[in-house]
Amino acid sequence: IYQLGSNSADGVAGITQLPIEPGQEFLHEFQIINQTGTFYYHAHVGVQDDTVQGSLIVYETEEALAQAEKEMLSDGTSKIREGPYEYDEERILHWSEWWHQSVYDREDFYTGSKFTGDGGPDSFLLNGQSVYNSHSVSDQCRGFPVIDLKPNRVYRLRFIGALTFRM
Repeated sequence: IYQLGSNSADGVAGITQLPIEPGQEFLHEFQIINQTGTFYYHAHVGVQDDTVQGSLIVYETEEALAQAEKEMLSDGTSKIREGPYEYDEERILHWSEWWHQSVYDREDFYTGSKFTGDGGPDSFLLNGQSVYNSHSVSDQCRGFPVIDLKPNRVYRLRFIGALTFRM
């Protein structure tokens, strides 16, 4: 997303802004002009996929946003219109990685002299859920996500690939 007029708050600690210390808050304000669609935010500290990240949806109009919010709260019958498309509801499919090593060890590996590439994460997450192997469902590993769909509805799927070296 083009952050017009807010490069000094792009999140790269020590480069474009001061670090946000533990316990501090930071409000990131920026303009979005002539941009719509599916984006995601992430921290610029260490390895981004092990820190803060999430979806950021920009609707084409205030009306489309209002319809999407209404649909999230009720089972209304009005369609959401974005550009040439109409749909009933939307689902976000946010892909990320889960590494079974500390964020510090992984960052040291990526920035060290022995780095030539990685062999991939231990698990891929979809909306924050997955399994390490077929026998590891537990409180910490809740299994594959379930995406509820209703019959006779049109869904818009928004894919986010918040991954380090993969698409």
